[in-house]
Amino acid sequence: AAGERGLGPDIFEEDRGAFWGLVETRPYMRALRSLASSLWNYGEVDEAVSIYHEMMALNPSDNQGVRYQLLDALLLLRRHDEAAELIDSFDDGMAHWAYNEALLLFRTEGRSDNALEALEVALDCNEYVPDYLLGLEPMPDPDEMPGMFGFGDEAEAVSYVFGAFPLWAATPGAQYWLHENVE
Repeated sequence: AAGERGLGPDIFEEDRGAFWGLVETRPYMRALRSLASSLWNYGEVDEAVSIYHEMMALNPSDNQGVRYQLLDALLLLRRHDEAAELIDSFDDGMAHWAYNEALLLFRTEGRSDNALEALEVALDCNEYVPDYLLGLEPMPDPDEMPGMFGFGDEAEAVSYVFGAFPLWAATPGAQYWLHENVE
């Protein structure tokens, strides 16, 4: 609320969709992200989703990477139609995106050709994720989590699985399906 008062109401109408491009709005966007994360941590995931949606409206190019938390939240809440719309709105080559798309298709279509094709894309993005999702490799302690990662490396896999394991574990048959389809 303080950020909104400080920026004034006009900027929310005139610059909606270009917020990250304005230096003066960045502290507000960072505060929104922190608020959404705090709400999530306190179990208020629906409220966090509302904030993530607002952030995406203010900054559709998503310079902050909010889409990843939003997708996780939508999957957690089983809001599959919204998750599918979000996936379709970004051409994202990250393992996080690819594995969540495969999981979504498994949830909505079962062992379909679409789900299998999405899983193959995910495996091409990062071959290390299944080892961590299936418990074949131990996850590092939370205080030893990688601060940075590269496309397709083990640190990216650890980063993804740290947040997404509950999504896979809460999907009956998903880990078994993953195990069946990993070479």
